[in-house]
Amino acid sequence: MATSSVSDTIRLLVGRESLTEVRALFRSSSGDDSRICRNNFYLGSQCDQVAIDVHAIDNKKECIGIYLVSNPIDPTLISRNDGVWRKPFSTKVKSSKSTDMVSRKWVLVDCDSSRESDSSATEFERSQAFRLADDVVAALGVFGFCSPVRADSGNGCHLLYPVDMPSDQTNNHIVRDFLKELSSRVTSAGAQVDPVTWDSQRMVRLYGTRARKGSSTPERPWRTTGILNPGNTTDEARLKNVAAIRSAMSCWSSQTSLLAGQSVRTAVDVARSYLGKIEPAVSGSSGHARTYRAAITLVEGFGLSSEEAKVVLQEWNLRCSPPWSDHDLEHKISSAIAKADPSRLGHLLKRPDPIAKVAVSASGPRADATVADLIRLGQSMQWIWPGWIQRGVLIGLAAEPGAGKTRLCADLVKRINLGMPWPDGTPPTLDRGSTVMWVACDGQWGEITQFPAEFGFAPESIFLNAWNDNPTEGTMLDQPDQFKQLEERIVRTGVSLVFLDTVMNSTTHNTMRPEDGVKFFKPLAEVAQKTNTTIVLVTHLSVGGEALGRRIVGQCRQMISLEKIEGEAPNSSSRKIFVSKSNSIMPPEIMLSMGDNGNTYSGEKEAEPTMNPLWWAGSYLGTGRKPESFALRDAERSGYSLGAIKDAFDRLSKRAPSSGEYIWLETK
Repeated sequence: MATSSVSDTIRLLVGRESLTEVRALFRSSSGDDSRICRNNFYLGSQCDQVAIDVHAIDNKKECIGIYLVSNPIDPTLISRNDGVWRKPFSTKVKSSKSTDMVSRKWVLVDCDSSRESDSSATEFERSQAFRLADDVVAALGVFGFCSPVRADSGNGCHLLYPVDMPSDQTNNHIVRDFLKELSSRVTSAGAQVDPVTWDSQRMVRLYGTRARKGSSTPERPWRTTGILNPGNTTDEARLKNVAAIRSAMSCWSSQTSLLAGQSVRTAVDVARSYLGKIEPAVSGSSGHARTYRAAITLVEGFGLSSEEAKVVLQEWNLRCSPPWSDHDLEHKISSAIAKADPSRLGHLLKRPDPIAKVAVSASGPRADATVADLIRLGQSMQWIWPGWIQRGVLIGLAAEPGAGKTRLCADLVKRINLGMPWPDGTPPTLDRGSTVMWVACDGQWGEITQFPAEFGFAPESIFLNAWNDNPTEGTMLDQPDQFKQLEERIVRTGVSLVFLDTVMNSTTHNTMRPEDGVKFFKPLAEVAQKTNTTIVLVTHLSVGGEALGRRIVGQCRQMISLEKIEGEAPNSSSRKIFVSKSNSIMPPEIMLSMGDNGNTYSGEKEAEPTMNPLWWAGSYLGTGRKPESFALRDAERSGYSLGAIKDAFDRLSKRAPSSGEYIWLETK
C-alpha cells in the first residue's frame, strides 16, 4: 500500500483483542509554548471508531500531533475511558505507564533527517532519511531480520520490526543497546537513527494523521503520514527478528572485544597504512568500484566504525582524480556497512601482520571470486518499475515522431509524484511526492510548463538541470564539468528519474562513431551508477523502425518502445508500449490510450477506495497545489464518489480567490 488510513494502521499495529492508547497533543490556549495532552484507550477491534474520533481533532489548528502507544497495554485500563459526560480527547484520563505494557510487539527504528528539532523537513532532508532507512534494512538483513513495516513519519522514515518479547527491564536494556549500536554503525549524510526509541511504552505517529512540526511553509510543509509497506508480521517473522537481534549484538560485541585488544589508534593506523598501498580511484577507470572496495576494506576488513573509516578514506581520497565529495564517501561507507559480511568483520586485524602477509587488494586477501562477492559489493539489480525501469542505469525510450514520447514521460511523472500504480497495475515503488529531473534538450519549454496543470501534479515535481536564475540552461552534456554538475544536482535534489528529451540533442559528439560515443555514454552511465538514479534516454525511431543512433541500444540496459497501433486512424490515441531489449525477463506489452490529462492502460485494475475520503484527499493534496477539476477526476479514478470527495476537499483545502480553479491543502 502507498499510504494507509488510521483504521489500516490500527489493524496492522494493534491486535484485534489488544488494548492501545491514542494521545493527541494540543497547543495551550494560554498563548505560550506549553502543550496539553488528551488521550483515549481503544481495543484493536475498534479501528473504525478510532478513525472517526481522530478525524474530529486532526484538522483542528491547535492540534500538534496524534500518537499511538505501539505495544499492547493491560486490557483493564479501558475502564479509564468511563465517564458520564466524557467525549474522546475532550478531557485527559490517566495515561499508561511502562509497567502497564503486557508485552513488546515492535522495535521502532526511527530514521530522521538532521534539522532543527521543531521544524518540518524539506523534501531533500526527507529523502536523506529514506536513503538511511534503505541502508538500515540492508544492514540488518545480514543478520536475518525479516522485512519491517515501513512508514512515512512525515519528516523521515519509520521501520517497525515485529518481535515477540516480554515487556521487562531486561528486554528494554537489550533493545536500548541494540539501537545504540545500530545508530553508531549505520550512518548517512543528513540523517541518523534515533537511539532513544527503545522503551516498551514508545509512542509512534498514528499513521494517516498529519505531522505538524513548526510552521508549515512551501519549503517545509506539514505532511500526511502513512504506512508504505506492511512488511512481514507473521509469528515466524517475530521469532526470527528476536533471534536476529541477539545475532547482531553478539557480532557487534565480538568486534568491540577484538578492537579492545589493541588501541583504536593502532587499528586506524594499520588500516591507514594498508589503504596507502591501494591505487587511488581515477574517473573513467572503475573509480566507483575501487572506492567502494576501499570502503568495505575499512569497515569489514578492519572493523572500523563509520567515523573512523571516514577519516581514513578522506585521506586516501586526496590522491583520487578527481577527489570524491564527502557525501559520496559517506554513502559508500554506509553502503559498505550494509553489505559487510558479519563473519569477516575485522578479519585483517586478526592476522599477525596484515600489511606484510596479505596481498594488497582493495577487497582484502585474494581468493577466487563468486557471485556472492558481487552481491556483497552492491552489484545487485534494483528496479524502480519492475521489469521496465532498472535503477542506476541508462534506459532508452524510443518512438517515431509524434507518437507521444514526451507525454508518456509526463504520465510517468504524474504516477511517481501522486503515488499511483505503474501502467501495468503493479503497486507504486516510490514515495508519494517523489520528483524527477527533465533535461529539455529539444527546448520544449512551453510544452513542459503545461504538464502540471494538464496532468494534475505540482510544478515543483519536475527539476531542471539549471539554476533558477537561468532555468533554460543545462541542456548540453559534452564536457566533464557538465556531467559533474548533473551528478551534483541529482544528489542535491534527490530525484528518482532523469529524462534526456531527446538525447541526440544533448551532445555535439557524433554518437554513431565509437570513439565519440564513448565520450558521451560512459560518463553518463557513471552518473547513473554513482547516484543510483535511472537516466531515461528519449529518442526517435528511424525510418527503418530502429532507435535513432544504434549505439543507444547497445548502451542501455532496457529499451522501451512506444508505437501506434497498425491499422488505426492517424489521429487515433491508441498506442502500445513494450520492452524491446532487456537484461532481465521481458514483461508483456501494454496497450494504452493517450489522453489530455493522462493515459489509461490495459494493465490497470478497476480502482477501489482504500481509505477514508478525507484521508485520501489530505494525502493527495499534500503533494502540492492541484487544478480542482483534475483532483476530482483522480478521486473518481481512485473509486470515490464525487459527493464524498467534494466534501473532503471543502473541509481540507483553499481555493484561488479569483476563480477557484486551483485547490491546495489548508495549513493554518
